[in-house]
Amino acid sequence: ASTVENSKLFIRSGRTYGLLSLSAMDNLFVNFSGVSEDHSTISDPYFYPAMDLAYQFTGGPLSFGKFRLAWGQVGVRPSAHRFETLAESGFSYSAYSDPLDVALFGGGYRVDDDKGNPELKPELKTETEFGMDLRLFDDRLALGITSYQNTIDDMLINVTKSPSTGYDTQYMNAAKMENKGLELDGSWLLMNQEDQALDLYFNWAQNKNEVTDLAGTEVIYLGTGSVNSVAIVGHPLGALYGTGSQTEDGTVDGKLILDENGFPQITSLPIVLGNPNPDWRGSLGLNARFKGFNLNVLFEHSQGGDYSPRTQWV
Repeated sequence: ASTVENSKLFIRSGRTYGLLSLSAMDNLFVNFSGVSEDHSTISDPYFYPAMDLAYQFTGGPLSFGKFRLAWGQVGVRPSAHRFETLAESGFSYSAYSDPLDVALFGGGYRVDDDKGNPELKPELKTETEFGMDLRLFDDRLALGITSYQNTIDDMLINVTKSPSTGYDTQYMNAAKMENKGLELDGSWLLMNQEDQALDLYFNWAQNKNEVTDLAGTEVIYLGTGSVNSVAIVGHPLGALYGTGSQTEDGTVDGKLILDENGFPQITSLPIVLGNPNPDWRGSLGLNARFKGFNLNVLFEHSQGGDYSPRTQWV
């Protein structure tokens, strides 16, 4: 068997950039930038500003130091052709005793049950970041630290509509999410000679994510199965969701409520079962060079993160 699909997608876009750079005393640097963006998938043009500041310094064993601060906004455009309520085909009505399939009548179309939205605008991500870079002992030791926080407003999701409206969903700017994170990296040059060299390097990163608003939608399923990845307010994106054990405090780690025979009991409705995202990730590497030979060794580790053990569940 074979199937054939044919589709066309039309998008028009334009962007205008601007950048202003200032410096003082060879150690203070400031940049201001902005982007004006116009897409055929958004209702109005949008402007995204940004700025960053860097201050460089030295002294003592410090061969180089830099403090940096940045703030900026960036957008993600909506999908194309979502302004109007379109038509759809390939449907059937199976609620009748004799299901009606449009394909049996030579094909046809109906008004899409996903309502169009002429007020679409981009998702807006606003991030603040600050950090420091240090190099010591003639640049043999390098360290860097970065802390960031961002919020994503007007996230584009399909919001469930009341059946009385005649539609199932509407594509809207309706969700919010935030991220907080810390990143560390560094390297140590142990040896650097003409025919041999050796250095170590590492990085470590942690990100905390939380969905803060879904415009009244209780849960958005990101997959299918008895245990789903979902978006749900108050939890990280991708949280595991399904039936679990009843507990006294209603949490997964609470004390189990046992029946009269001493067995755990299943919840009647799905609950959040865990967070699949790692607590932190890190790596440790080594670069070595000896005459004409080069060697790189890298160890990576991801700490934490829940998973759904399907065999144990069955």
